[in-house]
Amino acid sequence: MPHTDIKVYGLLTLFLEIEKGIINIPAFQRDFVWNKNNTIDLLESIYKGFPIGTVYFLRSDHKLFNSSTFEYGVKKNESTHSREYIIIDGTQRLRALYYCLYIDDDNKPYDFHIGFDLKRGKFIHPNLKKKPNSTLSD
Repeated sequence: MPHTDIKVYGLLTLFLEIEKGIINIPAFQRDFVWNKNNTIDLLESIYKGFPIGTVYFLRSDHKLFNSSTFEYGVKKNESTHSREYIIIDGTQRLRALYYCLYIDDDNKPYDFHIGFDLKRGKFIHPNLKKKPNSTLSD
């Protein structure tokens, strides 16, 4: 009989597992479609304490699906771990948080250069006049 575990992980733990290639995106998941406004809305919800939903993973000791890693900032080394976690639900949210909060500025896509305006108490995008080369649309 299948076994279900409910665990709570901090974002840093999830980000490190993504970087190691343990958490992957199955091929059946849709492409990343969020823009900077979706990400700002997510960050605003977290800041205000609103629930943002749960991220569901399928754990497997074998490769069940063709999967890919996160596009930006992930080390491309083959995982030496026998266990893999694929994201079943929450891909858009987890990708947005990973790209915005974890990836260093040199590797970060343009849409994820988001800051917090202390005077207004809001998350903002700098809206640079010239976009850097690392955009999601490339």
